[in-house]
Amino acid sequence: RLEAEALAAGAKPTAARAVATERLDALYKAIFDKANALFLYLAFLIDRIRNQGIPADSAAIQALPARVALFHDYLEQLQDELGPKHADLALTLVLTLAAAERAHAWLIAQPEWPPELDQTWRGLALDVLARLTHQTGAEAELLYVVLRLRPVLGTWRAGTSASAHYRLGVRGLTEAVKKHPELGPRLMATHRRLADEALALAADAPTTVSGEAQPVEQSEAVSEAGDELTRTVLLRQALAHASLGGDADQGDAVAGNRRLIGLIHAEAETRRRAMELPAAILSTTCWLLHARHMARTGDVVWLNALASAYNNRGLAKQSASGHGPAAALADYDAAIAIRETVRQRLEPDGRWEVDLRNDLASAYVNRGLAKQSASSHGPAAALADYDAAIAIREAVRQRLEPEGRWEVALRNALATAYMNRGLAKQSASDH
Repeated sequence: RLEAEALAAGAKPTAARAVATERLDALYKAIFDKANALFLYLAFLIDRIRNQGIPADSAAIQALPARVALFHDYLEQLQDELGPKHADLALTLVLTLAAAERAHAWLIAQPEWPPELDQTWRGLALDVLARLTHQTGAEAELLYVVLRLRPVLGTWRAGTSASAHYRLGVRGLTEAVKKHPELGPRLMATHRRLADEALALAADAPTTVSGEAQPVEQSEAVSEAGDELTRTVLLRQALAHASLGGDADQGDAVAGNRRLIGLIHAEAETRRRAMELPAAILSTTCWLLHARHMARTGDVVWLNALASAYNNRGLAKQSASGHGPAAALADYDAAIAIRETVRQRLEPDGRWEVDLRNDLASAYVNRGLAKQSASSHGPAAALADYDAAIAIREAVRQRLEPEGRWEVALRNALATAYMNRGLAKQSASDH
């Protein structure tokens, strides 16, 4: 193109080629300087020049505005180039990807997020993106718009046969969308829409916040909402979207929705039982964040739910590669601290019920098991936790047995604590 421009200006072929080479060198230097070593931004600039969205001139490149303003210009030009329907779909895709990325960033910024988990944002699979933007059945249009958005998209695959994941690939674009006078409010609305869709998933789910929920069958609402990946994304990011959407009432409604929490917990337990432990840890952390939000009120039910989340995450960490027993101890410590606080509040008034007592004893047993396997602790260190669990369960026995209310499950729990203490003593050098 540069050579053709030189020829059109009257230069001879040899001279035109030399002029084009000189201009191209200057152009690449200007592009590289403007990109400031950001590879995808470099690719974005080159693509814009190739499509004649930016003049192929070094002076024009140097005069370009900052990235945010340039992205605004790109998005507005894209709307002009596409028809109204495709332009709206393109913006919906950008907004959905931006909202999902911001939700991920919100989650990993929470202090309860395990640093051992991969914190890289990989994007959304195309079929998930289609369902989140309600484009199922319109694959051709979706693919066309994704192709048109190629200059600003990054892709990732887990393997050669895996589906591609798409994200906003140019650094700063998500922030540019948030600051855009038109798209910023639409981004907030997208967060609220995705939070509402998570609530819709939970409409027919069982109501629970306890630590005893079992994996459940998908409801009709879940089936209608789409496949398992879409469902998992919505469940895990629900609280983040509600927190980022700017509606405090929606934030509380999502955080304390017992059906939604039940689905998140059931998903975590399903993953743990299938030994998909990183996924189990991730989903349990999302459950934990809901319980933490609601436990701020001091409600005993939510405090115990928060302790259950820590306890269950400890169970998943204990067997997970990259985590292990030592990593699980902090979660068991948190569960025990919460349940001991509940004990101190309720026991003096005779309101420390059997279920709460047994939950605390279970946390002590789990911590004992983790200590027994942790190289920095060992069997002797576990004995104090087994002693604490046995003391609690013996007190339950003394309270219930005379009345004939000492159920089989409670008897078995006490026997398990004794057995674990016996195994620890058997391995401890001083016993």
